[in-house]
Amino acid sequence: MAQICGKLGAMTPYAVHYRYTDDVDFRMELRPEHRDFLLGLGPDRLLLAAAYDPAEEHGGLLIIGGESVEEVAELMSADPYQQRGVVTDVRIRTWQPAIGSGLSL
Repeated sequence: MAQICGKLGAMTPYAVHYRYTDDVDFRMELRPEHRDFLLGLGPDRLLLAAAYDPAEEHGGLLIIGGESVEEVAELMSADPYQQRGVVTDVRIRTWQPAIGSGLSL
């Protein structure tokens, strides 16, 4: 299993897949809080990437370091998108790149 190593210690990278409601206006209203939350993960957690597919406006992908799926799920439950009902489904899986840099793991 890949690990993120360095001054943050060894953490396993996880892919957090979000599925959003159809209410794009509400999501855009909450986006600054959501992004502040992600940026606030800071030195305790390693947010490797946050992305979305512009062609698929109802989902997102985060790559984040953690100790376990349960720990990442608990951490992400504080995301304003989850707390305010923007997220309708969350899937968390180990991020195991097969080819490429793997976001510098």
